[in-house]
Amino acid sequence: MPDAPQLKGERRLLSLLFADLVGSGELSAILDPEDLHQVYQQTREIAYAAVAKYGGRVKDFIGDGVLAYFGYPMAVERGAQAAVNAGLEMVAAVAGRRWPVVEQAGRTLRMRVGIHTGEVVIGDIGRAGGAHEANAVVGAAPIVASRVQTAAAENTVVISEVTHQLVEGQFRCRDLGAVTLKSVAEPMRLYEVEASGSARAQVDRIATRHVRPLVGRAAELRRLRDAWRLAMEGGRPCVCVRGEAGIGKSRLLAELKAKIRAD
Repeated sequence: MPDAPQLKGERRLLSLLFADLVGSGELSAILDPEDLHQVYQQTREIAYAAVAKYGGRVKDFIGDGVLAYFGYPMAVERGAQAAVNAGLEMVAAVAGRRWPVVEQAGRTLRMRVGIHTGEVVIGDIGRAGGAHEANAVVGAAPIVASRVQTAAAENTVVISEVTHQLVEGQFRCRDLGAVTLKSVAEPMRLYEVEASGSARAQVDRIATRHVRPLVGRAAELRRLRDAWRLAMEGGRPCVCVRGEAGIGKSRLLAELKAKIRAD
């Protein structure tokens, strides 16, 4: 009997989004199954469109819920920001749409979204009988994202502290404090996203949010400062800063900006 194929996974930092319809159990009790099927189908289309628009991928549709991730197979520069934008768009689309069969039952359709960023292993995983699941996401992050969603009020997006650190300044958020979540060992600090921040605030925040010293980029920073000095002397230097997503290009440029201000 041949050996089962060795399926490999890849460690990634992903922003995971979990969206759920509020009161779906109550809806299932009062709506005709065909009407409920139509509602589920339309909300899935809304979710899929929002995730795809911002470069994410839908992992699973679970009943009336959806799990999506941002940052795989291609790493994205601002995966957390993309996830939050997708969540806001989902909530707005569901709230702003007419749902005749729901309204006829005297109800309104509402959605809530939770987002968490964390390390996972993603890749194909074996199943009994030789079958396998493609792009399985293994780790605590998907579970945490689903738990964060339960802390959201209807028609809102709530994010974990880790995600908030990545998008701070890009969105206006309300601190919800430390919240105890089911199946999560320690209370988590959560934030409700209220609106997108201004472009100017986003740029300024990148330059001011890093309180830890920059490590391991002395040579790169020196070359950038030399180019700046040359420009100040009338030269025309051209510098291209490039590299994989998430290695700290924006952090490096923010450090340069801080050094120039200090000079």
